Order: sequence, then structure tokens, then C-alpha cells
Amino acid sequence: MNRSFCAAALAAFAASAQPGGAASPAGGAVPIPLRVGATAVPHAVLLRAVAPELEAQGVRLDIRVYGDYARPNIDVARGALDANFFQTEPYLWRWRGAHMQPLVVAGRVHVEPMALFSRKLKPDALAQIRSGAIVAVPEDPANLGRALFLLQKAGLLLVDERRGLDAVLNDITDNPHKLKFRLLPAQRVAEQISSTDLVVLNGNFALEAGLKPEQELYREGSDSLFPNVVVCREELVTDPRVIALVAALRGPTAKKLLLEKFAGAALPAQ
Repeated sequence: MNRSFCAAALAAFAASAQPGGAASPAGGAVPIPLRVGATAVPHAVLLRAVAPELEAQGVRLDIRVYGDYARPNIDVARGALDANFFQTEPYLWRWRGAHMQPLVVAGRVHVEPMALFSRKLKPDALAQIRSGAIVAVPEDPANLGRALFLLQKAGLLLVDERRGLDAVLNDITDNPHKLKFRLLPAQRVAEQISSTDLVVLNGNFALEAGLKPEQELYREGSDSLFPNVVVCREELVTDPRVIALVAALRGPTAKKLLLEKFAGAALPAQ
């Protein structure tokens, strides 16, 4: 969106917000904070990085950090948050279908490639995984199918292609290494890296666990279908504060941070 249009919309929003409310030291209306829920890394890190430039535009962020995926969408739906920034687009599709809540994508920000990690295997020895190896994978429908197809791309098993990203363990058609699976909430998979042979990790949880891209045994490519998105209720998708937030998260400050601080573990979305 054109920056001048966005600035004009923000000015109009500030002028119309809460008549009779508190005044700023300069005599204008105090901006209504934009309440955004996020997981810690890289989402909350990116939000804090762009907060100063948003503040200069009259948008004050109220960043609330969540430790898992269970609450942020619920809190947006019930109005405790204005937006959230933690999930992939396919995750939202499934959540929306299950909960029948009209949450929408306000903008795509970055991709966190899912990757395989191990304490027992070296990066060049994935094919030497032992028979009966234990693999920890995320249990939620949006990430389980993604993990199984990543294992297929890595040459470890075959999955029924007709199931697509809805694939579950019963859709494995060939398991030559007799892999055994440990299904866990996505935020707990990293805990299993020492007690299993292999873990399949979402990029944000790999970052939180201190794992580096050079430790990956295999990873998704840049063609990942799982961009991380800003999500809000339908009536807020045209809110100038939300528009400004998405523009900032897709802007030069956030892109620089993604490329330098999270090099390889998180990449700007197309």
C-alpha cells in the first residue's frame, strides 16, 4: 500500500479515535494500542524491531508473547487481541475450519523452513539412520502432513500423495527404515532431540532451542507453502494500524533482521 495513503489513513484514525479520551502532551488523542500476540522467536523479535518506526507513525504496539499455538487465535477471535503473528497460512485454514471463526490473513511476512535435526546423526549421514529409529514430529494437522512430506523429500519414507498436507501416519505407504514416531505439540518437539534419533522442527521452535541452520540434516526449500502471516478479525483487515503493521514487517528493517540475525532459519516471504 502507498505510504502516503497509509499515513493519511492513520491520521484520520487518530483524529476519530475515542472522542473525549485522554490527550497526549502535544494535545492530540492518545493512540489506541494495537494488541498483537506473538510467539517469542522470531515473531516478537520482529515486532519489537519495527515498533519504533510504527510509533513514529502513531501506531503503538502492545506485544503479548505466547508460549504455544493454543491461545493466540482464540484471543483474537474473542477480542482480547487485535491481531496475532505466529502461524502459517495453512495452519490458519485448518484452525478456522475447526473453530468456525472469521479470522483472515492481513499479510504474509516470512517463511521459517521446517527442518530435520539430530544429536545422533551427522548432517551428511541421514541415509544411515538406524532401523527402528524414533522420530519426533508435531502432532497438529497443519504441521504433521508437512513433516511427513519433508521426511519423504529427505528419502526416508513414502507418503500417499493424494492426501497432500492432510497426511497422517496411516498415510505412510513405505517405511523402509521402520521409523517409529513420537507425536507431540509443536512447541515440545525440540525437547526430544536428545532422547530420539531425529526431530522435525518448525523454524521458530528451532530458533528458540538455539539450533542453527548449519546443524540441519535436511530442510524445506524456498518454495515452502507455509508463509508466516499476520492474522486479524475480518473487520480489522482494513484498520490503518494493521495495514501499517504489515507494511513494517515486510519493510527494510524486518527484512534486514531476517537476513542477518536469522540467516537461513527465517526468510522474507515473497
